[in-house]
Order: sequence, then structure tokens, then C-alpha cells
Amino acid sequence: MNEQPQDTTQSLDRPLDVEQAPSLHAQSHRLRDAELDAIVQIVPTPGGVCMYFPYLRAWRRHVLWPAIGVVFAAIALFTARSGAPFGVLLGLGAVATGANLLACYALGNSFRVVIDGRGVQTERRLFGLRLAQRSVPAGDIAGLAIKLSYTTETNEKEEAFYRIYAVLKNGKRAMVADSLRGRPLAERLLSLLAFKTPYDRTDPG
Repeated sequence: MNEQPQDTTQSLDRPLDVEQAPSLHAQSHRLRDAELDAIVQIVPTPGGVCMYFPYLRAWRRHVLWPAIGVVFAAIALFTARSGAPFGVLLGLGAVATGANLLACYALGNSFRVVIDGRGVQTERRLFGLRLAQRSVPAGDIAGLAIKLSYTTETNEKEEAFYRIYAVLKNGKRAMVADSLRGRPLAERLLSLLAFKTPYDRTDPG
């Protein structure tokens, strides 16, 4: 037996029913949690969390870079055979190389973070090789904050991507999360961290 779909469209001229609001709030949280699961693995630890942002976590956003590198490399090869000036070849080669290096970093880096009562420990790897490591003691941390990372525009639609930082008492910052598409997703992760760790939200500075 086919069940007829119900019209769930809400009128903009009347508020949500009391029973509906918690349901929509929970649904929004489930949606954000599903988005988080796609880019980060979060494991509770005693007094905090361990987060792992795997490589290829945002490949759909960065897959254009290797394509650009291949295109400019092909153009450079074609113009070289056509006897183009060295300066033109150098410029095309630089663009191709830069695009490929950016693609390698964007697609091949992973990020591991431990936040607990001892402080913050981070480790960045590129294709499994340690690229950077940092440790910040708990006494140096003023709180956690969201900061805009960059924006992109596709088909006249702009998207903003955010990071979360541990704001230090000396005014510096230590990044603890990246690749967060949209402010609501960043807010959801920040709320989770503020609940699971000893550090509250603070001014990004």
C-alpha cells in the first residue's frame, strides 16, 4: 500500500509548533553530525577528545588543482614545440608546478589533534610523513574560537570554510580543526569541543 506523502511546508507567517521545534533542532544536529563524520573521526578520551582529519577529506573541493596543473603543463609543452619565448614557458611551468604542489598538499595532508586537560597536541602529516608537530600546555590556552579560513565561488554561489583555533593567552593561536564548510558546521564542532573538553568558547582575537 502506497502512503501519500504529507505536506511538511511551514508557513513563514506563523511560528513552528512547540512539538515541531525540538524535532527540527535534532534533525539539524543529525545533519551537521553527518557532515562532520565525512571529514573527521572524533574519539572521546579521558577529559577530552582525539580528532583525526584524514587525507582526501575534502577531495571534491581540491580535485580541480591537479586538472589545472595538467592543462598548464600541456600548454607549456605545446608552446615549447612552437618556439615560444623562455619567459612564457617559465610562467606556464610555474603555474603548472604550483597547481600540482597545492593539489598534493590539499589532497595528501592529514591532521591529528588531541585536546584534553593537558592541553593541545597536533600533528600534520603529508602522505604519511610527519610535516609538523605542536604541543600547547593547558595553562597557555584561553579558549576555543572559530575563524574564517577562505571562501570559494562556484556558479555564482559563494561558500565559506572555517577553522577552529585554540586561542592562547599570549595572543597567538593553535589550529585544532580545518575543512569546516559553513558556519553552522563550525559552530556544531565548537559546541562539541566546548562540552567534551575543559576549554570554553572565547573571542577569536
